[in-house]
Amino acid sequence: MVVHDTRRTSSGTAAVSTLGLLGRWRRRERDRARVLRPVDPIPAAIAVRLILDNENEPLFPQLKRFGRGRPGVTQEEAERWVIRDERSRVVGGAKVGWVGDDHPVALDVAVDPARQGEGWASRLYTALEEAGIDVEAGADASLAHRLMTRDGYAFMRARRLRQDPEAEARIIATANICPGCGPLD
Repeated sequence: MVVHDTRRTSSGTAAVSTLGLLGRWRRRERDRARVLRPVDPIPAAIAVRLILDNENEPLFPQLKRFGRGRPGVTQEEAERWVIRDERSRVVGGAKVGWVGDDHPVALDVAVDPARQGEGWASRLYTALEEAGIDVEAGADASLAHRLMTRDGYAFMRARRLRQDPEAEARIIATANICPGCGPLD
């Protein structure tokens, strides 16, 4: 159900709130973006390394507990980063685990399923990079240690393909190599 905020102006004509129109436009654009998101098959060499999301302890509900706050990316705890929309609602975030000085960080990223495909994870990655976190090495380590989900791989692949058309071949060739530990299995 759509509620319109219609008010009479001094001349007696009806005026529809631009906030209501803007909200409908954003929902339509979000839905359009979601429909157009391609789902490419995942190569078998990669699929065997991926895990299902942790159904017993999913990350997004943990992030939502931080509640409303400043829009954008904020570090809420030592290992927890949250991204909020323009209305100050949590739409996603990351758990950044430090494994050791000689090892890349372990990244676990989650975005509200209803808001995926809107660029939230990309904005989060940019903020993490600006904070000095090597997200690409973290992604490589997650894949090598079999800690990456299908959504995580799809995001990593899309992100890298924007820069390098041969990115997927490079990912496959190094899928079992952790930047900190070296070759695994």
